[in-house]
Formats: sequence, C-alpha cells, structure tokens
Amino acid sequence: MVAARSGPRPVQAESSSEPTKRDPSSLATALTIRAENALNKAEQMQPGSERGAAMKAAKILANAAELLRHFSRTVGLPVK
Repeated sequence: MVAARSGPRPVQAESSSEPTKRDPSSLATALTIRAENALNKAEQMQPGSERGAAMKAAKILANAAELLRHFSRTVGLPVK
C-alpha cells in the first residue's frame, strides 16, 4: 500500500512568455522595469563591446527578477 504524501507541493517556475502581474511595491517588479529600461537603452547603442556589456547587464537584471519572483512564492499553494 502506498501512503499519500503529505507536505508542500512543489511550485513550478513561471514561464517568461506569460504576462506578469505587476505589484508596484515589489522588488521583482522594480528589477523587471530596470531590466526592460536597460535592454531598450542597450538596443539603441552602436554595436561593440559597450553594447555587449549593456546587454549582459540587462539580462542579469532580468534573471535576478525572475529568480526573486520564483523564490518569493509561498510554498504549498496549488499552481493555477
């Protein structure tokens, strides 16, 4: 006989292609906005090493925002 597993359910990572709900007081939202602004600014730069560094910084900000959103979720809530 298999016993039912008790405890929190695993939370799935949010897909980056889904629209995000924005809470103005959220640090993740602030990071996302900074990442979008940095990416827009980098896209307008001339090709070269400075543009590459700016694109890299924008991606790091976007990754930080995604990680923060992922790890700040409440564990145990059902995934919709």
